[in-house]
Amino acid sequence: MKPSHVLVCADRSPDPAAIVRAATGFATAVGARVTLFFGKDLDVDAMLAGTPLPDWPEVLRYQGDAAEAVLEVAREKGADLVVIGNGAEPEDEEPELSPVVAGHLRHADVPIMVVPGAYGVGAAGLAPRRVLAPVDFEADSGPGLAAASALAEAAGAELIVMTVVPLAHGTGLLAVQEEAAAVPEVMGARMEQAERALDELRAMVGAKVAGVHVVGDDEPAVAIAGLATQLQADLIVLPSHGKGALARALLGSTTESLVAVATVPVVVFPPGSLS
Repeated sequence: MKPSHVLVCADRSPDPAAIVRAATGFATAVGARVTLFFGKDLDVDAMLAGTPLPDWPEVLRYQGDAAEAVLEVAREKGADLVVIGNGAEPEDEEPELSPVVAGHLRHADVPIMVVPGAYGVGAAGLAPRRVLAPVDFEADSGPGLAAASALAEAAGAELIVMTVVPLAHGTGLLAVQEEAAAVPEVMGARMEQAERALDELRAMVGAKVAGVHVVGDDEPAVAIAGLATQLQADLIVLPSHGKGALARALLGSTTESLVAVATVPVVVFPPGSLS
């Protein structure tokens, strides 16, 4: 997936200038045009004071509910990526997803890039060098990995693939005896199996990857965000797993948790964008 038109709505973020810098930098990297979308009565020049911008962004205004207006305008304008900021701070004791962001993710039919509220981006904006693609082997994992691969290629970035394997736990009284001794063996087998599955999936979709990682953890979102930090990834890309109206309304818990805790931008592909 190579975006050609990026719609940016940043005025709900604590630092809208950072969101705009991130979005315009990314658009430059992939060769896309940009439309900035702000509330009708906001002083855009003041909000973006000191932010170096290309001379090509179009600026549109909305009235009323930004959550509804953004997705409607994205459809009308043919935008194939929407960039928004998450107002929740990642360093909060229990990071939460902004309700506005959750609404976008649950109802979007185009990919959404969520930029953390405390994201520190330089003047040049987001120019990804390393993209992390988490895989969980659900039905849309193949199309999701293919989309992540295309996005990384369009940005001139290397692609790293990962999966999270639940930890093996002994149970009952035997957990401190026979079963406890078997836990490392079980985990080793699970991780080897996951690594083979990742290699098969990568080969199936033809993705060119710079690395494959298997992480053992019971909290997938935390594990993904942690590996992104460890590897100095600039972007995390994954599908949303929504299937039908109910699933889209609930949104995958891992996706929602990841967007809340990630310290780098996360691109979420809704099902319709992967077909």
